[in-house]
Amino acid sequence: MDRKRIGAILLMGALGALMASACGGDGSKATQPASSAATAAAASATTTATGTTVKVGTTAKGPTLTDGSGLTLYVFDKDTGGRSACSGTCAGTWPALTVAGTAKPDGLPSGLDTIARDDGAKQVTYNGHPLYHYAGDKGPGDTLGDGVGGVWHVATQSVGAAGSATAQAGGSGYNY
Repeated sequence: MDRKRIGAILLMGALGALMASACGGDGSKATQPASSAATAAAASATTTATGTTVKVGTTAKGPTLTDGSGLTLYVFDKDTGGRSACSGTCAGTWPALTVAGTAKPDGLPSGLDTIARDDGAKQVTYNGHPLYHYAGDKGPGDTLGDGVGGVWHVATQSVGAAGSATAQAGGSGYNY
């Protein structure tokens, strides 16, 4: 392997470890504040005045939930009881899908709702699971956040669905 490739592999590994620890990968809740630029970018990318759309899009991982722009949505294993466990630095990397109005389903039969985040924003949920974007995804169809830290997964229509194959097999309930 050439030096550039080795350097890139080492850099990606270090970044992955850093993101996992910043996002609760070590078992703790991240509470450090996100940079103001990351917070502003997250807010402008995920919040609208009238609402946001959640639909099923196509990615290399198969059908996944996306926002109205086609950006992949994710769920976090450490979210429990319908509450988000991602704040501070974690929220800079994993911006919550928030809405000022109501979440609008596009092709989803039901399951969309909102919860109140600690900062007062309304985060969109699907079947009780808070939804997030991943800062590393740059465009529609990107799924670079899937599997990060072993706790982040693309959101699918089967997330939290009773009787899903993964739930019956004793899995996490996420279809990936």
